[in-house]
Amino acid sequence: MTAEPTTATEIPPLVRGLTYEEMPVGQIFRTARRTVTETDLVNFVTWGGFNEPLFWDASHAADGGYTGRLVPGALTYCIAEGLVLQTNVLHGTGWRSCTWN
Repeated sequence: MTAEPTTATEIPPLVRGLTYEEMPVGQIFRTARRTVTETDLVNFVTWGGFNEPLFWDASHAADGGYTGRLVPGALTYCIAEGLVLQTNVLHGTGWRSCTWN
């Protein structure tokens, strides 16, 4: 019989993802979907200081040939990263698995 873990650090994670080196070439996985809302856009550009008129003013964006306001690439990246993290495909492979010299 083994002893019960006494601290949280002794309890193994329920899920462990794959490191970059462990992922086979061409691996595909599915994430959830997410609609970028007006609230998402306003909160992100306000929080991040993206004061470019393309993100605030649909008529300014229309002068450049766009329909509606644009979404910063940084917002797209952040949402995409969040969707990947929700899959647990990378869970537990971050800084704790690195070796520090």
